[in-house]
Amino acid sequence: MKTIFYQTTLLKRQDDWSMAFLHSHPYYEMYFLIEGKRQYLFEDKIAELEEGSVAVISPHTMHKTEGGTFVRINVCFPADAVSELSREYLEELAKYISLHFSKENFAKIKEVLYELLALEEETDKEKTENKRILIEYLIYLMKSRGVGDARDAFVASGKMPSTLLHILKYLSSHFQEKVTLRDMSEMFFLSEVTLCHYFRKYLGVTFLEYLSQLRIARAKELLVTTKKSMEEIASEVGFGSANYFGIFFKKIVGISPLQYRKL
Repeated sequence: MKTIFYQTTLLKRQDDWSMAFLHSHPYYEMYFLIEGKRQYLFEDKIAELEEGSVAVISPHTMHKTEGGTFVRINVCFPADAVSELSREYLEELAKYISLHFSKENFAKIKEVLYELLALEEETDKEKTENKRILIEYLIYLMKSRGVGDARDAFVASGKMPSTLLHILKYLSSHFQEKVTLRDMSEMFFLSEVTLCHYFRKYLGVTFLEYLSQLRIARAKELLVTTKKSMEEIASEVGFGSANYFGIFFKKIVGISPLQYRKL
């Protein structure tokens, strides 16, 4: 997307709170957990985050969080706001999530986060450049002060059935194919009723809604990062025709694929 977008937000919750639905966006999100514990679902992976952790969400990746009392700071920015080396690092980190910091190093991280929060209301050109510089510095701190290797995010959760995680992993690689609820039921030895229950309870959507979200998220990425035709994109993300793809995309996103590409 051509729009320069930076946003740093602070959220505190004193109760159990879960995002109702999976969602995605065309920019990077770095999720810093200041206090508490959270579960973070990334399409086909789930991470257990704790105080002093950061999770990185790549553009167009569906995700949601759940858990109890917490404080977090989110930093969002477009891919072209940071250097190529920083993007490469973020993409590598996004595969594994999460990165953890010692108490001392996380204190330094938090200093930068609160500087970004202080700049949030500023919109002039100089302040925007300051945000970009601080984000680059934040990524440098993550690279130089993170504890050990990034933690593998594909872990079974006590709350979410491991079978559902394997289904999500399968769908992330096969969403462009003709995949049905019956296919998943037979492949993973679960009744269709149980599968429907899992998607509703743990993801807040139906099986078809989740599959559609995967396809639309990939379509958004292709619209922004390639010059492929509507016919090519429709075929690549699993729609039968460019016409049907256009109608469905507008219904879900609110604008046509061509309008989205021009944003």
